[in-house]
Amino acid sequence: MDIYSTLNSLAPKITNLNRDFNNHGSTDENRKDFPPTDDPVYILGKKYSSLHELNEIRSDVRTNIWMTYRRNFQPIGDTNFTSDSGWGCMLRCGQMVLARAFINLYMGRDWRWNYANLESIKQLLDHDGQEEEEEDVKRKIDEELEKYLIYKNLLKMFNDQKTESYSIHQIALMGVCEGKNVGQWFGPNTIAQVLRKLSMFDKMNDIFIYVAMDNIVFLDDIRKSCKISQNDDYDDDDDDETKCQEQQKMKTLKKWKPLILFIPLRLGLSEINPIYFRALKTTFTFPQTLGILGGRPNHALYFIGCCGDDLIYLDPHTTQSNVHIVAQDREYLERLLQHEEQMMIIDDIDDQLTTTTSSSLNQRSADDVSYHCERPYRMSISLLDPSLALCFFCKNEEEFNHWHQLMMGKLFHEQTQPLFEIMKSRPYEWQNDEDGDDLDCIGSTSKSIHGSFLKRNNSSSTDLNWSFVQVKGTLEDEFSDADLISCVEFNSTGQLLACGDKGGRIVIFQGNEGKKTTEYDLYSTFQSHEAEFDYLKSLEIEEKINKICWLDESKTAANHFMLTTNDKTIKLWKLSEKDKRIDDSFSNINRNFIGGCDTTEYPEFDHTELRVPKMMATEPTIRSNLRRIFSNAHSFHINSVSINSDQETFISSDELRINLWNLDITNESFVIVDIKPSNMADLSEVISAAEFHPQHCNIFAYSTSKGSIKLCDMREAALCDHYSKIFRDTINGSDNSNFFHELITVISDLKFTNSGRYMITRDYMTVNVWDLNMERNPIETYEVHEYLRGRLGTLYENEYIFDKFEFSLSGNDNYIMTGSYNFFKIIDRNSGQESLFEINKDVVKQKHLRPQKITTTTTTTDSFRRKPKKDETFVDNIDLNRRIYHTAWNPNQNLIAVASTKNLFIFKS
Repeated sequence: MDIYSTLNSLAPKITNLNRDFNNHGSTDENRKDFPPTDDPVYILGKKYSSLHELNEIRSDVRTNIWMTYRRNFQPIGDTNFTSDSGWGCMLRCGQMVLARAFINLYMGRDWRWNYANLESIKQLLDHDGQEEEEEDVKRKIDEELEKYLIYKNLLKMFNDQKTESYSIHQIALMGVCEGKNVGQWFGPNTIAQVLRKLSMFDKMNDIFIYVAMDNIVFLDDIRKSCKISQNDDYDDDDDDETKCQEQQKMKTLKKWKPLILFIPLRLGLSEINPIYFRALKTTFTFPQTLGILGGRPNHALYFIGCCGDDLIYLDPHTTQSNVHIVAQDREYLERLLQHEEQMMIIDDIDDQLTTTTSSSLNQRSADDVSYHCERPYRMSISLLDPSLALCFFCKNEEEFNHWHQLMMGKLFHEQTQPLFEIMKSRPYEWQNDEDGDDLDCIGSTSKSIHGSFLKRNNSSSTDLNWSFVQVKGTLEDEFSDADLISCVEFNSTGQLLACGDKGGRIVIFQGNEGKKTTEYDLYSTFQSHEAEFDYLKSLEIEEKINKICWLDESKTAANHFMLTTNDKTIKLWKLSEKDKRIDDSFSNINRNFIGGCDTTEYPEFDHTELRVPKMMATEPTIRSNLRRIFSNAHSFHINSVSINSDQETFISSDELRINLWNLDITNESFVIVDIKPSNMADLSEVISAAEFHPQHCNIFAYSTSKGSIKLCDMREAALCDHYSKIFRDTINGSDNSNFFHELITVISDLKFTNSGRYMITRDYMTVNVWDLNMERNPIETYEVHEYLRGRLGTLYENEYIFDKFEFSLSGNDNYIMTGSYNFFKIIDRNSGQESLFEINKDVVKQKHLRPQKITTTTTTTDSFRRKPKKDETFVDNIDLNRRIYHTAWNPNQNLIAVASTKNLFIFKS
């Protein structure tokens, strides 16, 4: 009996087997995987209807190679691990992505797996032989048999043994190079980097794996690596005939290596930002998609599709016995099909169909049933961990170009928040190195180009119950202008709190840890600046303290150093404690003391004895010493001072220039930014704030009056006229129809987050959070006092619209605090919840701060028609003269300081 006769005899059995499999559990009560809905179902770029194409959906899902935990395989390396249960979920997800790419490469996206995998051959045999020649049918059968053999050999590459290219052994051992010991959990970027390195040793599958770093895809890098040189396939030592044959062969081969593209992303800190939901779901509609690597903290999943707001995924968290797939060829398959026991194998599978589930399949060594999942799972996209990796596959250059067009058309328009950036070429100053730090491990500490993310707690502002601690200054309505607080700043330990006022004074408070509630007592006070007069310009220089900047306590020994500045002069102060003084009397060192003997006998004085000063303990006293004066470098008012992470240099900025100083050199500074035009009539914007990066000493940013932020790298040039990146709000930042738009978009404060990954800015109306890898729009926007937008005309007439509010950030980057009129707001970045608190005399009587609600009245007389509720304030009753410009957040605990006129209020959660 030949192979075609054998197939004819098997065809009826295969038909019944696949029909039973497709219909198994398809009743309404068993449709939890794909419930009936009008929403389309997308599975790796294919669009389906769950109402009419349920079997097609399940067949498509079932075709994916389902990698799960396995047990009883060979030990990995020198370890005793014979199972990856509990730690190998991300490794298995990486295998599933790679297997899906190989299926698309060799069998095509439309290929489907079935039991015995001969369904397509059966259909050919059932076809009427009069319509096609027998040779054509045999040719198609040969093609299907070839795909089946490729499929079996593809599975073999993932056998759990060290000799296979992409086994759990190879992945785990290669992970050691990425800093992950065997048995340690992988993140999305780690598995992508490991697979990229393993692919370099894979000579059988000529693929290229590209891992995008820093959320940027460089098109030229991909094209350069994927395009095949015609000289790559033969050596110079080959004879002319061999070269000629190879050249002829290359003419018929593709000129492009198949591309697998991984794009690791971090779309939030502890929770995924909802603004990315639409873009993530859109990626499943692309024909090039391989899905998403992600999941929940320490619980990796492979997402293959979406339906509405639900993601469809395969779960590797099922432990199965090790299955050994053997290599097969055409002769082996023919012998197998002609063997009588083949019918018995199919009978066995048919009998077990109704009792076997995906979590307990355990077939004989050559069986591939355990590599296919009958039912996927669904999960709300809101539960997705913010750390993930997008996966794509482009078989040729045409598919890659199509992918690029889809990205630019569907993900980079104004209605969708971009997930990453696409650049044509890599800047010359960037190293072409894809071995970057592990961008993330889900739920664990991660790294990026600008440093490590801080672990963030899951508490929200509703969990922070703020209580009053103390107030500094008398609660009197009358006060002098010199008493107004002009800046507030904690030091790096949070132990000291410094305030500057318009009178040029610095007042420092120290936390008292001995009390039940942390209170701050007076530590030191001194006059930092005096009023001056510039006779050359006939200009009076105020003594007002504009900024206070502490140096890092960990690098300044037991002393405290701080920079203070007014409009023109910067000063470096040293604070030191003295707890001993010299006694008026003198003591002697006698022979007994020198000999090591303890004696209280007062020796007789003679000319041979040495007399030394005597020290005695006293109450600690604080001394403030002026160590440096940095002056005569700014022609305009200084608005920012920022210390570098190296603690040796700092920058100071005015409206038109930014200067770089060395703390040890006072008579010389370097201009690193100069935006002053040759003709002042051409001036279009001014510098409003400047800040050094918290980890990278060569990177700083400055904001402008036009609402843009420019990121600069001092390694590029001595004068940073050309910024590295510019951040603009392209959605709300171009509304020129509003007369007040230019005024309310002026950035008044700029800070990097403690992690270094994000920047936060404050303008008159909003607080914006910017991802350093995404220049187009802020990733988070919070309205501060939107209830005043309808009163911008009044605010402009009374010049309130020019007020410059600042903000402060919690030590874990979770919370933002900023001021307004009469109120200050705390923003929970995890939940997006905002709490508004009022500052007045009554807060000292309150045990806990109560969030307030602002009610916008329709007319000016509405506020007289009824009384406001207990926690309600009419917008007309807000005192615009009680501005809260300055706030500070203790870096090590939930303790805040809020400055209101001449009083400093301290609250603790």
